[in-house]
Amino acid sequence: AHYNLGMIASMKKWVKFARDEYTTALWRTPNNPLLRYAVGSLHSLNYNYQGAIKSFESVLKSEPRFLYIHKVLGDAYQKQKNLDQAVEAYQQYLQHIPEDASVRIVLGIVYEQQGKQDNAIAEYKQSIAINPDNPLACNQLAWIYAEQETQLDEALELAQKASSLSPSPGIIDT
Repeated sequence: AHYNLGMIASMKKWVKFARDEYTTALWRTPNNPLLRYAVGSLHSLNYNYQGAIKSFESVLKSEPRFLYIHKVLGDAYQKQKNLDQAVEAYQQYLQHIPEDASVRIVLGIVYEQQGKQDNAIAEYKQSIAINPDNPLACNQLAWIYAEQETQLDEALELAQKASSLSPSPGIIDT
């Protein structure tokens, strides 16, 4: 019941109430991985990424089969600018769920932040292979090609496709 109340409160962004309910639930079941995941999510909602990382890592210790934790850990590491750890977490997630095109895009963005353009290109290409109509993957790959001044015909095709799929300012500028 405390877990459910905490979930409802966190959806409403009633952070203090959610934290109180999760604290009570943790007192009763301290090793519950779903509860620790919920606490980590609440920390993320509150921009406390260090607390989120601590909670998510505790989930992995108690339940290593909870694969989604690698993705949310990657997100928390990325927000803290711990890019090497973000890459490692995303790669661990993709080892088990390689068809997640959105995580491949995020990993590509992290690689770009690290200056690893070839790795970013590989991730964007894999994302497009999984979901050819993803405007963000098409746009990101077009942008890299344009910046490198290579494969400009393909860059233009990708940019036009992205723009037709999602005419948002961040895509139209490409």
